[in-house]
Amino acid sequence: MALHDLMQRRADLAREARKLVETADKEGRSLTEGERNRFQAIEEEVRGKDGKGGLDAEIETRQKISAFSDAVTEGRSSDPLPHDPSQTKHRYSLLKAIRQVADRMTGNGGGLDGLELEVSQELIKRRGSPLKRGASFCMPTDLPINMGVAARFAQQWGRNLDGTQKRTFDTTAGAGAIPTILDTNYIELLRNRMVVDEAGATLLSEMQGLFAIPRRTAASTLYWVAEGASITGSNTTVDQVPFTPRTAGAMTDISRRLTEQINTDSETFVRRDLSAVVARGVDLAALNGTGQNNQPLGVAQNPNVGIVALGTNGGPPTWDMVVNLETNVATANADLGRLSYITNAKGRGILKRTAKIGSTFPIYLWDTQNPDTPLNGYPCHVTNQLPSNLSKGTSGAVCSPVLYGNWEDLVIAMWSGQDVIVDPFTGSASGTLRLVMLQDIDINLRHPESFQKCVDMTT
Repeated sequence: MALHDLMQRRADLAREARKLVETADKEGRSLTEGERNRFQAIEEEVRGKDGKGGLDAEIETRQKISAFSDAVTEGRSSDPLPHDPSQTKHRYSLLKAIRQVADRMTGNGGGLDGLELEVSQELIKRRGSPLKRGASFCMPTDLPINMGVAARFAQQWGRNLDGTQKRTFDTTAGAGAIPTILDTNYIELLRNRMVVDEAGATLLSEMQGLFAIPRRTAASTLYWVAEGASITGSNTTVDQVPFTPRTAGAMTDISRRLTEQINTDSETFVRRDLSAVVARGVDLAALNGTGQNNQPLGVAQNPNVGIVALGTNGGPPTWDMVVNLETNVATANADLGRLSYITNAKGRGILKRTAKIGSTFPIYLWDTQNPDTPLNGYPCHVTNQLPSNLSKGTSGAVCSPVLYGNWEDLVIAMWSGQDVIVDPFTGSASGTLRLVMLQDIDINLRHPESFQKCVDMTT
């Protein structure tokens, strides 16, 4: 099995384990015996029995072989490859890379070296373009805190098998898609939930240059002909969905003393904070990007996505709205893949209060008896990344959107690595380091017909 397939398998297992615990949490119970057995089987496949072997070990070994092979080819290393990956003490450290660059800029060190330098060089080589102007090094996007989803994993992977309490994993396991989980005392910022990954968006990583995905727009035509008559010719029509790197940036200040820490808690904290900013920005752009000022165009603002309107001045959600959103996607033959709804917290609130039928004993649009598929048998993801202050006619800024579609047709392309600019001078008076992270990203829809939206639901 290829390295990419191994990593995909590990990510799929992580999602399955998270789903087991989420289901039990929503139903207010502990894991059943069958669920506990499946959770344990997943953990053994990922980490191996007694923490030895498994997908983690296989992936780590393959990554080391690949890195060693590249290093020898380029004449960058003569160190022997360890037979046992567990004997390797040097792991990638973002804090170390930041500290090395800052020391060089202030005249106290020689700059980036070791594994951190080799990783930066490899990422630059893969994407086929140099560091952005002023950038200090390139960091990987698949660090243990990957795309900012650590908060979700920490809540689910970090529980005991009965779903009751977090536990601590060892600090040497869990690289890549499954992060190293640590019980820390850091108080996480209350951020908007990210949902497009959970909904099933397609992620293309390590892209290079400009590229486009071919898309068939019309098929050949079948003709019925008489004996001896000629068939009328017809051709398949194809266009392209283009992707162009758009640079997203985030800036944060960290104390110089924090970069001197060598414990894993501090490393995890910095990675989580930096990655969360970028990840939520991507999630927001995918849902509600304007397509202007270098932003990608999100589903909610895409003019090619069909609209189901509730009224001249908007209105409360209706059963017809739900059915029409689904019917319009199905009419376009796009009702396949990862179909689900996305709305905000106020949208969920009004859906829970609006009756589908009945008044004395009403049945509401949001089916609380089926928490996994509450809207007409489909999942509904909730995030305040979607606004609640839209307006329609004379409604005022009181409207919220609800989006429906096949989220696999939402494609997020990421170019290799995040460029990091280390600035030790701006905050020198207080001893802080300013970090600027730059990531090349683009977002597009394979088929706009795969989505429908209602943007005038009064909440």
